[in-house]
Amino acid sequence: MPLTNDNFLDCKTAKEIAALHFGNIRSDAAIRNLRHRQVSRVVYNNSNYIVKSYRINLFRRLFHCFPFSTGYATLLDGLTPPLRANFAYSFSCQVTITDDAGPMDLFSLFRTAPLPPDFSKTYSEAGSLLAKIHARQIFHADAKAPNFVLNQNLPSLPPVLIIDCDNVRQFQKLPAEKRIFNIAQFLACHSMKCEANQELYPTAMLSFLDGYASESHTGHEEMRHLASKAVELALENHKIERRVSIELLKKVVK
Repeated sequence: MPLTNDNFLDCKTAKEIAALHFGNIRSDAAIRNLRHRQVSRVVYNNSNYIVKSYRINLFRRLFHCFPFSTGYATLLDGLTPPLRANFAYSFSCQVTITDDAGPMDLFSLFRTAPLPPDFSKTYSEAGSLLAKIHARQIFHADAKAPNFVLNQNLPSLPPVLIIDCDNVRQFQKLPAEKRIFNIAQFLACHSMKCEANQELYPTAMLSFLDGYASESHTGHEEMRHLASKAVELALENHKIERRVSIELLKKVVK
């Protein structure tokens, strides 16, 4: 569904939500509080929102180079929580407000002990989601597992959604190396410091790859090539253990 004025909060409501967000930051209740970006969860009139504030320098302000564009919210419509506001809170601060899909992301899920019985289905849905993004010829610069969230609050949308869409780019035809890079990002993140479920890593990642292949209608040989290159890239960048990569590659090339 294309973005319309009905999708956006009115100016007064958006500013009140932003004020609550800055209150969260001052009280150390932020989800993320970095120098140039702050993120917090805000409840307003029984609705849940994710609010981000960005520091905007003079160059970005003058040339309208903002970190989040309503255009990309349209490109990813139905795959990411709806954008509700995007405005200048002050000359040097930009604020975006989206609906809150829920607090659980797939990296946090993998750190849960024990994993829920349907975890394979969840990872398959994540692979399907990435394939849908790629089908729109879109490259997401940060397709790591923490940016795939379980959708617990938005029943009209898929069970897994992508967030953190500050840096996405649409191509006329998405290059294979961009697809490989995104797959590698997802594979690599799960291999780090998840001792409780490390033995289930290949199962979760194969479910992710199966979901991607099924949704993208990628043939067996092409998918084997994409997956093998993604595992090798993750290993090359020291984001995945060699032992784990060998085990995963053995399953991928079957």
